[in-house]
Amino acid sequence: MTADAPSASRATYHDGKMEDLKPCAGNKGTQIIVEDLFYNVLTRRKALKSYSDEFQHILHLVTRYALHNNNISFTLKKQSGNSADVYTPGNTTSPEAVIRMLHGPEVASNIVHVEYNGLDADRADSQSTPSDDPS
Repeated sequence: MTADAPSASRATYHDGKMEDLKPCAGNKGTQIIVEDLFYNVLTRRKALKSYSDEFQHILHLVTRYALHNNNISFTLKKQSGNSADVYTPGNTTSPEAVIRMLHGPEVASNIVHVEYNGLDADRADSQSTPSDDPS
């Protein structure tokens, strides 16, 4: 629901096409509920051997989105679960705070800050040769 909208909206999609759009009660923001995402894709169902495996892929994706968007709140919870597997408040100005929430204080305290000055490829090539590459 946007700040200036009179109500939230609920859209239902089936096979990539919107089937239903209707107003509903809601809070400011966006909530996405995904059900039976790959029900008709046999190869995908074979690749994701269990609900747990599928959830781990979704968990990884939502965690990456949360890390890159520390100003947006993310909550990911299994339908049968009581607590959120991913939660960020969205009002965090520090990426390190989000890393601490998602990966714990040990990971957050070992962050190495790297600055990138935007050198173009020509200048970078002129400053190093393949023999200078430590890898």
